[in-house]
Amino acid sequence: KLQLKPFRAFEKVNVPEIANLENHKTIPIAAEILFEFISNFKYRHHWVTGADKFEYDANEINRLGTEHICVIKEKHLDFVTVVKEVKKGQLIYGESSKSSPFADTFYQFYTITPTSINSCNLKIETYWQVKSPLKKLFIFLFIKKALQKRILDSLSHLNVTEISTHVS
Repeated sequence: KLQLKPFRAFEKVNVPEIANLENHKTIPIAAEILFEFISNFKYRHHWVTGADKFEYDANEINRLGTEHICVIKEKHLDFVTVVKEVKKGQLIYGESSKSSPFADTFYQFYTITPTSINSCNLKIETYWQVKSPLKKLFIFLFIKKALQKRILDSLSHLNVTEISTHVS
């Protein structure tokens, strides 16, 4: 007679074929270990640059629909974990936000493709949807370059030594 709350149904996100930004890095570590380092909020501060802190329920496993808050310069950005379609054998972690100051909807996906037992390729795809012509101009003039720099800085912190130190 135990009454359990039903698991909310979530769909895969449909995004355009071409991302607004796309970055790649080969990392000499097992794909599953990299996935843990990227998707587990407790490791975020070790590699994501520009964020002051992350607020999340430490007792909750990050899965589809999980929410967290990223605090940047006292601004609270609400994120939810999402996924999109990937090829068989790839690992995917994604998040979306509707609280971005520059976009109506913002998505970022981390696709990990194993290349061997101890190596993988990471692709970071960033998408945004904007209705306002003024916001589109602002993104073109300022945000896209700043966001690209932040992603490249974060990628530089995804190194084997840092990951191995924290994920066992």
